[in-house]
Amino acid sequence: MLGSRYAQVLVDRKKCAIAAITRYDAAGHKITEVHMSGYKPLGGILFPRRFVIDRPRQQTSVKLRLGRPKLNKPIPDAAFQAPERPGWRPVNLDRQPLDAVQAFRKG
Repeated sequence: MLGSRYAQVLVDRKKCAIAAITRYDAAGHKITEVHMSGYKPLGGILFPRRFVIDRPRQQTSVKLRLGRPKLNKPIPDAAFQAPERPGWRPVNLDRQPLDAVQAFRKG
C-alpha cells in the first residue's frame, strides 16, 4: 500500500463493531487514529458512545463521550457558524498547522 494513502480498520469480532480506524499517508506514517467504544443500540444499530481521536503529527488527542445521541435529528445551520468573539480569528487547521498559531506556540 505504500505510495498512496490508506486506512486500516480494526473490527471487534465478538461485538461485530469497529474498534478503531487508522489512516496512513503515502509513506506509511500514521495520520489519524480513532478508537470507538461504549457501543449501545440506537435506532436499531450499535452506535459508539466514546471516541478517542489521535493526530500524532499535530500532537493532538481528543476524547469525546456522547450522552444520548439522536439519529437524523435536524440541525439548524446556525449550529455550524462559529460565534464571533472580539480579538479572536478563525484558523483553518487543514491549511495552517497548530504550531503556526500564536496561541499554540511552545516557548
